[in-house]
Amino acid sequence: MAAAGSGAGGGGGGAAGAGEAEEPLTAREELMALMEKKDAMEEEIGALVAHLESVGVGLKESLVDAEGYPRADVDVHDVRIKRHRVAVLQTDHVAAMKRIEELLAQVHAEARERATKGGEIGASAAAARGGGGSESRRSSVSWADGKDGADDAPPRRYDEDGLLIVSASEAGIPP
Repeated sequence: MAAAGSGAGGGGGGAAGAGEAEEPLTAREELMALMEKKDAMEEEIGALVAHLESVGVGLKESLVDAEGYPRADVDVHDVRIKRHRVAVLQTDHVAAMKRIEELLAQVHAEARERATKGGEIGASAAAARGGGGSESRRSSVSWADGKDGADDAPPRRYDEDGLLIVSASEAGIPP
């Protein structure tokens, strides 16, 4: 009986039926799912804090009066439950952010690895450039055809996900 519903790996309650073998998520899929979970946590924290502030206690306000008795104008039990939930969500949020950071590094490392092994983007970018050399190692980056308005502007570079790559000097970050 324990084998049918037990979640091996201590994971996150998958949606697959009993007896079906789940295919492991790729780093990118896990990253996207974790980012959605992070957004949901942030939304719930915001709603809880808004509720606590609307009752007039927030996260730090005292729940006892000057004489040390529980405040009569506040549902102390409800406030304590909501404060606890906020604390749990904040802890989970920190853990999720650390994992997101790890996954981002992994996703980018995998992209660099695919590029050096001559993936689709690398092969087509190398062919478009007319060869290999040191440029083929950066094949996960593609260059746009034209310039962006100004004649002296450098062409824009995009990564394999279509995101614009900006250098530190272009972003205004001092050296």
